[in-house]
Amino acid sequence: MPLMDGFEATRKICDLKKSGSIRADLPVIALTANAMKGDRQRCLDAGMDDYISKPVRTHDLREKVFTWVNGRKSPPYVEEHVEITVPSKVSTNAVLDIAAVTESYEVLKDKYPSILSYYIEDVTSYMEEIKTALETGIIKGAVRPAHTIKSASRRMGAITLSDLAKDMEQAANDENCPPEMLREKLSDMTAVFETTRTALLQESRKKAG
Repeated sequence: MPLMDGFEATRKICDLKKSGSIRADLPVIALTANAMKGDRQRCLDAGMDDYISKPVRTHDLREKVFTWVNGRKSPPYVEEHVEITVPSKVSTNAVLDIAAVTESYEVLKDKYPSILSYYIEDVTSYMEEIKTALETGIIKGAVRPAHTIKSASRRMGAITLSDLAKDMEQAANDENCPPEMLREKLSDMTAVFETTRTALLQESRKKAG
């Protein structure tokens, strides 16, 4: 924003709540492109009540608004463990939800290429974090980056990578999961990410052209 950023605006809104100028239960929801930068806690610390990242999916936005309009957060969703089978050669069409990619492009318009670039750069970094966690034996260190890849990839339409990251997150949280299985899952994620990156860049060039 031209005069103040979202954090300063939130602090002023919190002051208005305390003074009684506006409703004390008025929720503040962060909308930011920094989902991959770990800014969620910073938003909450600034006084925001919740967080949603760009590109915004219609379903995600509707669900978030519905939750807060009803005055309560939805109960935690416990995801069922699903084994993901990855073919030796991944088809480009198989790794993307084209409708979701199109929706993201239409929302972001000329900002899409830069957001895509950030996404690719950050996923590459988070994949390295997972690799380091497995190599050092600090398996729990793979949970956060896997979770972030899962959420960001789903929003970008990278559905196969999102599912694999979800599987990695669950496996890393399972103390009984064999290390060799975790390494196999990382290998699958790496292969799919390469295909996903190519597919997303191709889609971006196609839509820009």
